Amino acid sequence: MPGITFTYLEGIIRKVVREELIAFTTQEQEILKLDKDSPIYEDMQDILERKKSGQLKFHTHETMRNY
Repeated sequence: MPGITFTYLEGIIRKVVREELIAFTTQEQEILKLDKDSPIYEDMQDILERKKSGQLKFHTHETMRNY
């Protein structure tokens, strides 16, 4: 069986994100509250700290496609 291609993986990721965004936007509008022990809370804190210190580096879609 051949390996998974970037294009195939990208399609799956886009589909999952799209489905999650649709589900999220159709819910009642409430403030999102994360448990401080959850991995996503820790990730969001890390991203915020890196933003504050100027350590974030963004990549264009084209850059990632050629990666």
